[in-house]
Amino acid sequence: MERRLPGPGRLSRDGGALRAAVHRPGGPYCGPQAQRGETGKAKRCGWAEESRVALRRHGTTAAAEACGESRFFARLEAEGVLVRRRLSQQDPAEAAGYAVALPADRNPSGEPIWYSGGKLATDLTLPKLRRRWMPPVPAGRQVDPLSEDYRAVSGRHLSGRCAEGFLRTIVREAADRSAAAEEFFRHLDQAGILVRRRLSEINPGEVTGYDVALPDHLGRDDRPVWFAGSRFADDLSFRCLQERWSCGSGPRIAGQPPRDLSEGEVQAFYDDAARATTYATAQIRRYAVINPYAARNAAWAASDVLHVAARATGNKHLRRAADAYDRAARAPYGQIPKPTPAGGALRTAAWLMAIAGLVGDHNTVTVLAVVTSLIALMEAVAHLHDAQQRAAQAAASRVRPGRTSSPPRARTRPGWGRR
Repeated sequence: MERRLPGPGRLSRDGGALRAAVHRPGGPYCGPQAQRGETGKAKRCGWAEESRVALRRHGTTAAAEACGESRFFARLEAEGVLVRRRLSQQDPAEAAGYAVALPADRNPSGEPIWYSGGKLATDLTLPKLRRRWMPPVPAGRQVDPLSEDYRAVSGRHLSGRCAEGFLRTIVREAADRSAAAEEFFRHLDQAGILVRRRLSEINPGEVTGYDVALPDHLGRDDRPVWFAGSRFADDLSFRCLQERWSCGSGPRIAGQPPRDLSEGEVQAFYDDAARATTYATAQIRRYAVINPYAARNAAWAASDVLHVAARATGNKHLRRAADAYDRAARAPYGQIPKPTPAGGALRTAAWLMAIAGLVGDHNTVTVLAVVTSLIALMEAVAHLHDAQQRAAQAAASRVRPGRTSSPPRARTRPGWGRR
């Protein structure tokens, strides 16, 4: 019997049949790719990469570092990215979309060249970002950042020292962005922090203090571990905050979270990030055996960790590995995977490294531990995609920091693709 060659719609590689769309630029696992005109403009202007590629990295990193819409836009503006919000026609106070641009990328008329979130990646549209920051809850329950179901952060894998530094950073950021007590508590609620107000015994309606805690950060009695605001710093006590607000000082909105962490706390942040990454790696390996499709959320969250780690360490090899891993991270056609504990652990690790910020040479051992855990994570994701028979995503997962390679190209018969 004559052996038939695979047709142009199917490809054969290592004994497995793959769809040609997986290998084409802009396939179901990638966002829109840079056009030929964009590539030519980047070469003429001497840019290292196209504007679309740089904006996609900025958007992915900002989405990983933020846990809400306002923080997402603030992170982009802090990086020098121009942001234009598109307001809803039904509710003018609510944003229905957004577009970003680089200050140096302009058209012949001198106007910025804007890219909407969907033109960067399928999962960077504003509706999908909102679904990412606000996981779905059972039917009939309220879905709102102020509801008890909303948990943007989790303290399950955090030590006591790390949780205290994390909460102090979030509280200080909320205080800097507020001009009154109610606004301060609203920012804490929107950040997913548990807040407990202390009322006066003489005047029950008067707030005299506050305590904060992280969801899932429990003590020996299986109850949340609460931290008083005065424990973080004297200027974060409720009395000092009230004096500050009564003086009429407006909010100080900053793109980056305030960093007042000690060197020991920075090391604790990275140690907990490595521990959370190791936990997620073990869960992905377990999912690869029993149910590979249940690990989509963890594989997607791994991209957040890589992008934030590349920015925190300033390592160019890790940044290229994060860019190459984007193909392996996204679910097909921009689908939003269901939240899982492994994905939550990875996003907690990303938030920790985002708050810790840049690290110095004296933290080299700590950074190496994080990078080692990231390499093991990428290998676990590669085995996961092998189990799902997705060779292009598996190849992107095997990219190592310091060694990047492009996905395997399809070998086609002579004459295919000719007109």
